Amino acid sequence: MDGFWSLLFTNHLASEIDNEERMDMLFHVNSKLSRRMISPNMVSSRELLSHRDMLKTMQTSEKSYPDREFIPLPDVRPISIPLGMALRERRSRLMDTVGDVTVEQLSQLLWAGNGLTGDDRFYRTAPSGGALYPCELYVISRHSSLKAGIYHYRSLQHGVEYLDSKFDWASLFVPGTEPKGASLLIVTTAVFQRSFFKYGERSYRFILLEAGAIAQNIALAACDMNLGVLPHGGYSDVEVERQLQIDGIDESVVHVVAVGGNKTGRESNEPRNSI
Repeated sequence: MDGFWSLLFTNHLASEIDNEERMDMLFHVNSKLSRRMISPNMVSSRELLSHRDMLKTMQTSEKSYPDREFIPLPDVRPISIPLGMALRERRSRLMDTVGDVTVEQLSQLLWAGNGLTGDDRFYRTAPSGGALYPCELYVISRHSSLKAGIYHYRSLQHGVEYLDSKFDWASLFVPGTEPKGASLLIVTTAVFQRSFFKYGERSYRFILLEAGAIAQNIALAACDMNLGVLPHGGYSDVEVERQLQIDGIDESVVHVVAVGGNKTGRESNEPRNSI
């Protein structure tokens, strides 16, 4: 944070801000780049990141809970819905009734969100600034083929770690915003230092862009399986972080997607025509 405040005095673009109480604008303007200004972090890390072993280490960094039960997820099947149809049919909504999400469906959603797509370079389904992958995925499940509880997704192994059976669903949301029809939540968190060491304050922008791409991937995959999906902004950051047992500083929640099973309507294996 010290670096951010120091930029207030060195970034010539800061003079554009009229209201110093607007922290969002202070941050946005002071994380801008120009031809005559570049983050010192980006310069100092360029040589380090050019080393192949270092790059591989960063791309394979993810949290693990070795003392918790690891549950492999089913193999991912090809997505059958044409992209054009998925884009046209995507909606931010859930069904009124809560239906179970199968473990096969959850496997598809997690892989679509942040799954592995390359064995050698360890690329993921969502773009990440510098391929540093600061985002982690958790699942808080109350209605699915998995037993109710909190899980952590391991992208590199395509499985989940069972963290806890205890959670308080209602307290996860600001009063009046609990998503009706949600079977589970997919929570995206960010381990900020994975990106900050290279991009400095600007890394926060990249992290939020990555979280948005993850959510969109999940939503498009949900279309293929006729699942309800709702990117949700009414969660309680503090309570979600408390139940995930993360500190909210070095790692913090940045996005939540609610997913609901759909007992009616078109089945996921029906034929689809492209637009």
